[in-house]
Amino acid sequence: MVRRAGGGPSKKGGTIMGWDANAKRMTSPVEIEDVRTALVLSNNDIGGLAKKGVQDGKINKWAKFKPYQASDLDLPTVEKRRTAGWDQFDNANIEAGLLYGVKGALGNMQASLSGIHAASFVYKGPNGATYTKSGVTKGECYRLTDWVNPEDPTHYGYRSDAKIDLMVTEFGWNGEVDNLIILDANPSFTVKIDFTPHTTEKRKEMLSIYDFLKKESDTSGSQLDPLTCYPCIYITNNEGTSWLHCLYPGNRTTATQITNTGEQEWKVSVPSTVATNNTSGTMSIVLVKPDSGTSIFPGMDINNWIQDNGGDAWAAYFCGVPEGCGIPVTFSTGGSYGATLANGTAVIFRSVTSTTIAFDVNYVFTKSYDGDVTVRVNATVEFVPSSGGNKNTVYLNGSKSYTSVSGQDSGFIPVERMSFSTNEMPLMPGTITVTATIDTVIGTSEKRGKSATGTYVYTT
Repeated sequence: MVRRAGGGPSKKGGTIMGWDANAKRMTSPVEIEDVRTALVLSNNDIGGLAKKGVQDGKINKWAKFKPYQASDLDLPTVEKRRTAGWDQFDNANIEAGLLYGVKGALGNMQASLSGIHAASFVYKGPNGATYTKSGVTKGECYRLTDWVNPEDPTHYGYRSDAKIDLMVTEFGWNGEVDNLIILDANPSFTVKIDFTPHTTEKRKEMLSIYDFLKKESDTSGSQLDPLTCYPCIYITNNEGTSWLHCLYPGNRTTATQITNTGEQEWKVSVPSTVATNNTSGTMSIVLVKPDSGTSIFPGMDINNWIQDNGGDAWAAYFCGVPEGCGIPVTFSTGGSYGATLANGTAVIFRSVTSTTIAFDVNYVFTKSYDGDVTVRVNATVEFVPSSGGNKNTVYLNGSKSYTSVSGQDSGFIPVERMSFSTNEMPLMPGTITVTATIDTVIGTSEKRGKSATGTYVYTT
């Protein structure tokens, strides 16, 4: 007989479900099959599901109610879940700074600035370890009750769509964050930061930045409001230079606090002393809170300012990259990499029949470059029948090479597929949508340009 979490009636005929796939939420009563369905796993015991879910990264760490490392057989209180330090459960390993099973990157800049690149938000999920203390060995327990709120099990529990409410959502250079930063004569890039405060209800289910931004002592002072913080960038390079400067919003040149909710774009200009050609380094985005009456502005070297003033004017920092600080970067101001980038402008359909779909992916180069450049397109083609049938998706690609381009040059890559349908049936009336990603390859450097999109309604 399967032990049920949270009490409540037994399931009969599958009419009572602990996992609601539409709401992406777990509520009581919970059985093993609910956890198995939520994690899309095949294990048949709660310990195997938890361990596999942690190992495969399928458990959302931003959910407040989830498995965590502890040797308590019975469900701890919500307060114990919140503090979630090892010492709360009399375990051998004591690790401070845990909140609902997540070790957060927070603290005082004076003590942590040199190590901020190593900061991250790490989920301390259970893996079946054992611990010995005072001659007594205990093993991690796996409970169905980990998945629900013990104080309100029928309304609040694990959420697979949980997210922290303040994060960096986009960096202004093209490509992944661990790619090269291709810089021009006036090196700069943008950072988008989104702050969407959770409602009171969601705060019971999701980790909030307010949960992490506290004073060092929970018994003194007030919580730090992220809207009163300044977003800053901290870069160290392999030549021994460290640089901590404030970002500024939009087209303005004045440093500004976060101040309101939603997604905002912030800019930063990197001096040549930091962004020298072929210099590698590490970058982190942080939030800082000055003492009242302290004025800051772009270009102000906060790193030196903290050293001059003992570091006591900044209340806290927050690593603005949810998966961790310490983004590796390489600066290039010219040379073999240049600054040429192909950005998509449009998808132009050339021919659409029942058995053929052909289109051009158009793009334009941003800069001139004397050398070998290859533009590569990967297109996702989706077809949705007007009759309401299943969506059909195919993936196409193409490439084109150049020996010299200028900022005014543009090009196109023709892509076509005979017999569009994957089962070789003729194309039916419906809507065709193409999303084409553009990669520019220069030497060994690969940069992602802006995508191109296009839609075509096929009738006969």
